[in-house]
Amino acid sequence: LTLLPLGQKLLDNLKREWINSDPVINIYHRNEENARETQKVRETCKENPLSLYTSKDFEEKFRNLKENYQAEIPLGVSECLSCPSFERKAENPGESLNFSLKNIQYLTCSYFISPVSAIEQFYRIQRQRKIWWMKYSSNPGRFKVSESKTIEQSEGKIQRISIRSNINESSLDLETIELISLNSGRNLKLRDQRSGQEITPAIVKTGICLEIATLGVLVDAIDSSDETESLMLHRKIAPHQLAVLCYSQQPDNLSDLQDLAQLVTINTRKVGISTLNLPKGATDEEKHLSQELSVMDRLGVPYCIILNDESLRNGILQLRSRDTSLSEAIHLTDIPKYLIKIYSSF
Repeated sequence: LTLLPLGQKLLDNLKREWINSDPVINIYHRNEENARETQKVRETCKENPLSLYTSKDFEEKFRNLKENYQAEIPLGVSECLSCPSFERKAENPGESLNFSLKNIQYLTCSYFISPVSAIEQFYRIQRQRKIWWMKYSSNPGRFKVSESKTIEQSEGKIQRISIRSNINESSLDLETIELISLNSGRNLKLRDQRSGQEITPAIVKTGICLEIATLGVLVDAIDSSDETESLMLHRKIAPHQLAVLCYSQQPDNLSDLQDLAQLVTINTRKVGISTLNLPKGATDEEKHLSQELSVMDRLGVPYCIILNDESLRNGILQLRSRDTSLSEAIHLTDIPKYLIKIYSSF
């Protein structure tokens, strides 16, 4: 699976939103060498998944968490791993898609919690993660939670579900959620804030392969386009959130409009809005303007600013929505605040 530049930007935006999805989670970065060691452990764990949590690698990581974060539960930690290989085999090949990828980014989030509330938290996090995926989709009804699968070993037990995206007659597993119950004899102890006792915590762990997640988001956006050619990406994760176009029936005004477009671009980029400002977006032909708007729709750009002769006279511009093809008149000085308001909400 190879991502082109726009696909990579989509992946980066999805990664940012996933990491920021739960404000109580701490970020725990590991370098590539340690990630490879973790992957080696993963590859030996296919028949016994719990061995990952009883390995020396995990015990060292756990000790690091206690020293650098806190030694009490509840505790949430996120990791970003660069894995040289990743394989996902569907339990029912006719229903789910198989993947075997190289050099992927894998995000995990581990909640260390009291075993007493483990089941409750397991279901809460399932609902939370499903809702998160639904927020970024044009078709929220396509997301389902798979049936729970239980794996029992001598070291403990794992309950596992997946958040799935139903695509026509098949499905794509986007995120895995596991409830890990380790036997109490382990050295992995944290203090329970409520009881004050040292206990072996339960772990609710979520994980996504960013490349598969990006593919899932793209397929959802394409499938949601119906008869249009628009790429219906959510505005928060679209590679480019805004494009600036210039249109005037008087060719002599185009140079001034392009200067104005540069000013608008500077102001929107200052507030963190990813903005496209291409020279070919300036035209004195209405047909060419329509073609450029169609190109932006196919790139998944949620909004386009159209500068025209009126913009030179009084600063009024047109803000066009990809989803509705409708435009609204706004003064150029109000654009940064207005766009921040749009992009900070769902």
